[in-house]
Amino acid sequence: KMFVRADLMPHHIRITDVKVERLRDISDIDCLREGIKDYSTPTEKRYGYSDFVRETIITFKTPREAFASLIDRVSGKGVWQSNPWVFAYEFELVD
Repeated sequence: KMFVRADLMPHHIRITDVKVERLRDISDIDCLREGIKDYSTPTEKRYGYSDFVRETIITFKTPREAFASLIDRVSGKGVWQSNPWVFAYEFELVD
């Protein structure tokens, strides 16, 4: 909504909760909600994200390990380790 008028957006959300927490308090379920994908096979659990520059998928043993790697790539190396306070928004799709 910062860059596009609301009436031009095809879908709208309703914010249902806002909380402040430390970045590293994120749960495995919330990591998956943030975009980490489950690439598990019948014999091995793997979670990760796509690296479009290298055209590959980067995987880890847990969703939190994958999210830690992704957040450092997006926000700068060391962000996960510094464990800043973050706002966590919960929302529902309205239309």
